[in-house]
Amino acid sequence: MENKLYYNEIINYMCRYYDVTSEELIEVLNTKENIYILLLLLKKHNCLNIKKLKDKYKFEEKIRIKNRLKKAEEMLLINTFFREKYFMIENYIEKNNANTKKTLDINNNM
Repeated sequence: MENKLYYNEIINYMCRYYDVTSEELIEVLNTKENIYILLLLLKKHNCLNIKKLKDKYKFEEKIRIKNRLKKAEEMLLINTFFREKYFMIENYIEKNNANTKKTLDINNNM
């Protein structure tokens, strides 16, 4: 069974994790660390949509986004604190996504 999340779901989980609205997420993404985490999550779930990132969150050109993604992957390998934060958010997303699926399954079986 494929665990596929979509772009909007990742954004919503990030908003819930940081307890902000999608508009306020722009402020959270002012730090490189948080941008890197978002890019890694989007890549992991095969929903890295560069056009949406550019339009909604004012990301720069495609080349710059790809460079940031490469830097994020390097940081994941090197920086222990960053790695722990990434996996904490990833676990939060997976746990909440599993709970959502269970709720949907229960509702569909009724």
